Amino acid sequence: MERYHFHVQNDTSFLRDESGMLLADRASAERQAREIAAGILADELVQGKEAIHLLITIDHADGPPVAIVSATAMFKVGAAPHPS
Repeated sequence: MERYHFHVQNDTSFLRDESGMLLADRASAERQAREIAAGILADELVQGKEAIHLLITIDHADGPPVAIVSATAMFKVGAAPHPS
């Protein structure tokens, strides 16, 4: 098991992951980053944001960043079509 850190950046803030997570390998870390991104995007959309973009940098405890996950979501509500 290796320790990976998931640092999250959006348009207005940066959250540094100080504790990290023990995972089996890089592929597991990438899956975890996708889950983190999905949760953040869902929370932001439910709170009323219409467009969200974030980056998650995956750092390995003993080295440089191993991957960057980019996630974007847009939510738009339009008028319903009028019946004919």
